Amino acid sequence: MAFRASDNLQCYIRGAKLPAMAYRSPRSEPGSYHVSLNVRPERYRKLRLVHTINATPFSDIISDWVEEFVPSKSLGVNDEDEHTGERLTIPCDPFFSIVPLPLVRAEDIERVFVWVDMFPLESTRRILNLLYGNSNSWRFLPCEEQPFLKTLTWSYSKSEQDKTISQDALCLFLMPPWLLSAKDLQEFARGQAFPDRSAPDSLGDEAQSTLHGMEWLWSKVLAQFI
Repeated sequence: MAFRASDNLQCYIRGAKLPAMAYRSPRSEPGSYHVSLNVRPERYRKLRLVHTINATPFSDIISDWVEEFVPSKSLGVNDEDEHTGERLTIPCDPFFSIVPLPLVRAEDIERVFVWVDMFPLESTRRILNLLYGNSNSWRFLPCEEQPFLKTLTWSYSKSEQDKTISQDALCLFLMPPWLLSAKDLQEFARGQAFPDRSAPDSLGDEAQSTLHGMEWLWSKVLAQFI
């Protein structure tokens, strides 16, 4: 017999596993995403060092937090919010009855976003609303879109009537999984120092040539904040 995830949210969080994303890789030249990233080098942006998170102690911190703050007893509510329609979507077989969510193949950035929005982001929103009733004003909001990149912020609107007053707490950057190889992802994620590549204020061939390897992506991430 399968139960509602809200009957033991702690067990659900520990056991839920994202389904594989089905996608068909379009033909593209390696590194062709550079052309569409619209990276604008500026003199005041100086990326010096990227720090990585040690996975083992970070996982321990998460596990301790779940143990302390996530209930293992029934919350007495359904997995789906009857007012907003938000629900838990990530499967956790065979323990919990999560309604399957079939999605078409992700063939472009928009369909990649739909997959991310409907699985990890939807479930995250619902879990936070179950744990913190006052989190309903927090939303994942798209703030920039390019052919190979979509940027979202986890933002809080202070007033439902005034959406312009907001507080951004987190930025997410989405790219199609077929653009970067496993080696590229490892290169992007590892701790690394960057040389000082002060660039002209205008975007041109000279400015573009100052960026090498993963500096392209990190420069785009940095530009979102500065």
